[in-house]
Amino acid sequence: MSQSQLEDSHRKFKAYLKFLFYTTQLNFLPDCRWRCIKYIEMAIMPSLLIFNTVLALTKFISLIGKSFDLAGFLYLIIMPCAWAQVIVKFFITAVFYKKEMDAFVRYFDCQVFNTNILTKIRQRIMPRTINLANKFGSACVVAVSGYHYFSLTTTKFTSVLFFSYVAETSFLHVPLNIILQSISMVYSIWLMTLVDILFLFMMVYFKGEFDSISLLFGELNEDRIIPDKDCERILLESFKFHMKANEMLMIFRRICWFNLLVQFSTSLVYICMVLYMTNSTSTTSVFFIIPPAVVGQTLLVCYTGEIIKSSSEGVPISLAATKWYQMSIENQRFYLMVLTFTQQPTVLSTFGMNEVSLSAFLKILKMTFSYCAFLYTIFN
Repeated sequence: MSQSQLEDSHRKFKAYLKFLFYTTQLNFLPDCRWRCIKYIEMAIMPSLLIFNTVLALTKFISLIGKSFDLAGFLYLIIMPCAWAQVIVKFFITAVFYKKEMDAFVRYFDCQVFNTNILTKIRQRIMPRTINLANKFGSACVVAVSGYHYFSLTTTKFTSVLFFSYVAETSFLHVPLNIILQSISMVYSIWLMTLVDILFLFMMVYFKGEFDSISLLFGELNEDRIIPDKDCERILLESFKFHMKANEMLMIFRRICWFNLLVQFSTSLVYICMVLYMTNSTSTTSVFFIIPPAVVGQTLLVCYTGEIIKSSSEGVPISLAATKWYQMSIENQRFYLMVLTFTQQPTVLSTFGMNEVSLSAFLKILKMTFSYCAFLYTIFN
């Protein structure tokens, strides 16, 4: 792979990032010098989601102790969970950690455009992984768009009528519900998917960096005798890159901690509810699409954790495989220090879960089906 191919792949990522921030903060609206107007633009979509959540919870409370449709009642629980996840992701990426997200972009720019000892290795590794993430992101966007179209047409454009903005006797009841709730539903699904893909992209960059460092350490395992100066240079430069990657990953772990806590909690709730709805009520085929979609979202998040764990584990493995016994005494001491610092793999974690990986995904599935069986026993 050439440098131009690496830069082209990186530009696609930045175009995706720009699209995400333009949609979340409504930056496509006419520009205004007044800062208060910009804040209002940024608050439009979160305010709509919070408004929907309040109305859904209000109707949920009003139905307690009365006769109601079970599918509609459970849907009033599912949608606020989804909106809560979206609101948290919005505030994480666009408000509270916006400076950190900008720092990540500058760090990835340095990886791509700065020339150093890792440049040729990055050119071989990173374009392939970034292009794979691009294709996966495009597939997710197509799937989300197809789901919304399918859910609307299958239910004759009534799938978003969860509650009323106006009285049911008014002629504005159906049009307003379809317009406003379609906007909130599409925005919710889109933002959930886009943020998950964004985190996947970031994991791909970190994976590319760790894999490049591992390959650089692999040069110390060649059959030829490596001069002491070259050996010292490889160890020193690799150690610097590894420390910088770990520093950025610590920031990313803080961001993911809150995101994963809300995501796993809400996903657990609405997977259980939807599975119960499909087993207990005469629902449309739309409900059979939601559980695999939510399970797929959880799998994607756990897979990103698995990516970073496996790639960070590869660094000490490749370092341990080097011919350290051929180094000078000073380089051997430095080698031991580098091996000590790189020994501990980096893992994502959240409340009640020390490691987010594919094994954690299996635990979540097991917990979900246990809760679903409990719900089925209680209601029947």
